[in-house]
Amino acid sequence: MKSGKVAQFSLGQFFVHLIACVLAILLIAPPPQQALGLTDTTLDELYAYGVYYYNPSGGSSDNCSPNGPAANGQNYAGVNVFSEADLAAIEANRPFYEEAAQPYGFDWRLLAVIHYRETSLRRYNPSNGQGVYQLYGHGIVFPPANSISDAEFLRQTKLTAGFIHDSYGKGLDLTTPEGIKRMFFRYNGTAQKYIDKAVAMGFSQEEAQNGEGSPYVMNMFDERRDPTSPNMDPRWSGMYVADGVYDSSATSKRPGAYTQYAAIAEICGSNSLNEVALQLAWPETGHGCNAKPEYKTAMAEVGTGDVGGGIPVPGCSCDRFVATVIRYAKADPNVEIGNTNKQLVYFRQHPELYQEIPNEHNTSNMQPGDIMVLNGHIMMYVKRDDGTEGIASASIGSRTGEFNPGVYFSDWRGDYNIFRFTGKTPANET
Repeated sequence: MKSGKVAQFSLGQFFVHLIACVLAILLIAPPPQQALGLTDTTLDELYAYGVYYYNPSGGSSDNCSPNGPAANGQNYAGVNVFSEADLAAIEANRPFYEEAAQPYGFDWRLLAVIHYRETSLRRYNPSNGQGVYQLYGHGIVFPPANSISDAEFLRQTKLTAGFIHDSYGKGLDLTTPEGIKRMFFRYNGTAQKYIDKAVAMGFSQEEAQNGEGSPYVMNMFDERRDPTSPNMDPRWSGMYVADGVYDSSATSKRPGAYTQYAAIAEICGSNSLNEVALQLAWPETGHGCNAKPEYKTAMAEVGTGDVGGGIPVPGCSCDRFVATVIRYAKADPNVEIGNTNKQLVYFRQHPELYQEIPNEHNTSNMQPGDIMVLNGHIMMYVKRDDGTEGIASASIGSRTGEFNPGVYFSDWRGDYNIFRFTGKTPANET
């Protein structure tokens, strides 16, 4: 079942050393006769020892620029989720991914991530006959255990893109985190054990259906789901280690598909704020000032968790909750922390980042992730994958970040001002 710090030398030097190593290996070893095993256990071993795909045609040195495949390349803890060799392989394969994805209008990086998850970016058919993308259950048998040509790699990539459009991603919005997660989960197989795990960890049933409990999808996305973290939730243990074989104590050292996608795709704007707000807020009320573990991690990372300004417990403050969401989403690292009046002034002083939206007392012109603020309170309009609208917010000294169903547009202090993070000036909008 599918279930540090970079050395201080240039990428050119890296390839010189890598080519020398590969040539040395080729002189003493015959070509491989079969692919390595594809269980997560074996792939974890390869990952741990730095065994990565190598493409002799090379790739762009611009791997981490806005024009390359990686925007940041790191997970929540600042750990690189791809090696330089991975990024070089992705860049070399990028024209194939792009050509296959273009007719369907989804991001080519989805194919790159699946290729990594299934066969570690190799252009080599494994011995199980499922090809480089491990297309299982479609009645297609690929010639086993041999290197494949560019033409065959493109054919398999196009087949996979078609199945994403017609099957795994059918009915999903693949421009949203929720849709992307669910597509990855479907691709791997929506195992009930992973759904049950997500619910046990406090995710809603809808979130569980998106793969929040699947290591294939979400491993190392946050502290709770990171086996390398001392603060991993003990309920995160447990995964399929072979077809039909579930090990309740097993964990994986490989980043999940969505963790990788978030690292190489520039996920920003209101959809990201919506996703992060739902990630940091409890899915229901009644937790008092007991912040969700993800929220605690985020506050510590972005520097919003220090107690001050009359706040008795970190996280029990509306201004800090919204500021944490915005900073943790990497939308605006300089957003004002508090108080709400200062935040209102800040949003209006930065039209290059925040567009003010008319308050029409309904959500017809609003998008999930829109910020609602007045002098005295701030909150975020959010929408769950099942369509439930609500507010993600906290309150000073009384409740931590939580989701409240329903949306209100004014209170005794007046109408809320609505802002949308756009990251660009109104004059440059298209």
